[in-house]
Amino acid sequence: MAPDRQQQLASMREELDALGDARGRADLDGAMSGFLGSEWADHQDPVTALAEQLTDDLTSALAELGTAPAQLAGVVATFTLQDDASARLRPFADGSGLVMVSDAVLTAADVYAAAAAGSLARLAEGGVLRRLWRAAGAHRRGAFARDPQVLTGLLRYYHVHQRVYGLSGKLGVRVGGDGGQIRTLLNVQAARFVFGHELAHHVLGHGRAVSGFSPDERLPVCSAAQQQELDADLLAHRASVRALERDLASVPQLAELAGLIAVLGSLTAMLALHSTERALFVRCGNTHPPAGDRAARLLARLSDRHQQFAAMLLGSLLPVTEQACAYRPDATPFDPALPGRVRELETPHPAAYLAKIGALDTLLCRPTGWLVQVLADADPEGAPQLGTGARQAADGEAEQALLTWGLAPALAARTADPGQALTFHTLYSRLRTAMTAAGMPTEQRLALPLAAARLVEDTLRATG
Repeated sequence: MAPDRQQQLASMREELDALGDARGRADLDGAMSGFLGSEWADHQDPVTALAEQLTDDLTSALAELGTAPAQLAGVVATFTLQDDASARLRPFADGSGLVMVSDAVLTAADVYAAAAAGSLARLAEGGVLRRLWRAAGAHRRGAFARDPQVLTGLLRYYHVHQRVYGLSGKLGVRVGGDGGQIRTLLNVQAARFVFGHELAHHVLGHGRAVSGFSPDERLPVCSAAQQQELDADLLAHRASVRALERDLASVPQLAELAGLIAVLGSLTAMLALHSTERALFVRCGNTHPPAGDRAARLLARLSDRHQQFAAMLLGSLLPVTEQACAYRPDATPFDPALPGRVRELETPHPAAYLAKIGALDTLLCRPTGWLVQVLADADPEGAPQLGTGARQAADGEAEQALLTWGLAPALAARTADPGQALTFHTLYSRLRTAMTAAGMPTEQRLALPLAAARLVEDTLRATG
């Protein structure tokens, strides 16, 4: 059930070394040294420690809100490397349950938390009049962040690393003053909300806790499934608020912002799930309602003051999230010049590496005709498999294209099976393995399988 974190750590170190990221390797080793010297060292690893602490916090908070301890006694919650769902509850006949949350949700949440923390810290500075003046200015602009397009770049950089390399690559974001503490709080609150939502499904007896939505589906407001999602959101939010109130009881400078931080933490979780499920999954990723729908229902039950601030955050981040999840010709790919243009951003990577990420993102946004042509042009003389498969993919014959490109029949059928979860990275990896085995030259093994994966992605998504 639990992932092998030691193997994951070794793989991360190998990948950082392969990329020449000495600073990233040093940061990783430093973080692990800090963990081993902390009070959490008795736990297996930092991620397991966080999952156990979140479970304890939420179990205690839910008990204070009236949940009988026996209802959660048989529930285990953990982060997972599995890629078949972003977050889910698996109930068992004996009344126990297993909550599994993908690591990708946690790392995506930090991208949003970093973007929001600086703005929140600026609003928190000074007295009440100064905060109100800043809030009014943010409201007039319809945004918290001064440059929402920076978040688009942060997300697209992250998405490319996940889609192509299966790694949580992120640009560094410097957040000064109270921003660092607020960033941590938003991350913790986002994680609490995600775990709390799945625990709430269990407490409320929602069975398998499937979403009330499928891609492009809108259920009537009175539908039972939609109401279950709303009920789980509300209970999760109440539990996360209660847990944060305990955390901040001895921190006066932040205690007055507890309610707001809890709301923004819940919204951060919704956005991170939305981003993860739409950008990283080809199929079966939409296990939760769209962030905008969830947020609207939650905001309707908040105080006017919290509604205003939460609406400011959504006014910035929701449109940016949609833009960052789009892979089509009118999308805006990652700009390699972004880290040099924005002083709060930092990266250990040279310009050539950033340019490669930008080029990969640009390829993912190319039109169908361009992708077909680039594959056809790469065919060796007398062996038109790449071009033939590309034309099949463009015609909507996804499984036949996969077979033409070299996937074994059983693997092609599983990849095309609408009942099987599939991430883009898994799709790309299968194609790259098949094309490499067929003798594809080394210099083509990055871009051409990526073009092929992008060609079949939309067809596979539509049939899922």
